[in-house]
Amino acid sequence: MIKKVNNKKFIIKTGDITTEETDVIVCWTTPTLASGDETFVKIHKEAGSVLYEECLHSLMKYGKQKSFDVQHEIAVGSNIITNAGMLPAYNIVHSVLPNYRIKSQYNNRLPILIAGVKLSLELVKAYGDSRVPLHAVTFPPVSEKIYGTVDKKTIEDFFKVLLDTEGLKKFTIICETEELTEQYSKIFARLTSTMVERWLNRIFKTEY
Repeated sequence: MIKKVNNKKFIIKTGDITTEETDVIVCWTTPTLASGDETFVKIHKEAGSVLYEECLHSLMKYGKQKSFDVQHEIAVGSNIITNAGMLPAYNIVHSVLPNYRIKSQYNNRLPILIAGVKLSLELVKAYGDSRVPLHAVTFPPVSEKIYGTVDKKTIEDFFKVLLDTEGLKKFTIICETEELTEQYSKIFARLTSTMVERWLNRIFKTEY
């Protein structure tokens, strides 16, 4: 799916996020910046060891230790930006998702996710203003391995943040399966359809 809304281009497709020529890739991760889902593993593998080193440096600089024998951690909902190593993207935003296995995070996971996505986009804009302008951001689907089950409302609220964000020109969602691509595409189409489009859909019983 390719659609232009509010002077922003949205693309939802199946593919490999590590080969995407974009300004910024968002990588869902955990507070240690050292684990995530299959997409996380692929991003780190293809980016090379330099990405691990940058994450470790950021962790030591911005993270906190709960005690001397515990690894540094970034707060849930926070974001760190690094270079993208060997990937064709310029930068990677490491966005710490709430963990559905932790009760205090699970109960507030949607507002934490939405606040985190907003902060990630503000970080991209601020970083771009101080360096090379960044206009295109690429996301994987919200990680169910960390976040837990991703329902329709979660995807809708995620898209609403992108739609409301000013100063960025292109958003791409790259899914690893056709099933996920179809799910995200249908929700985005319903969310952004006009009254005329909805009317035509009822007449011709078009599914999207």
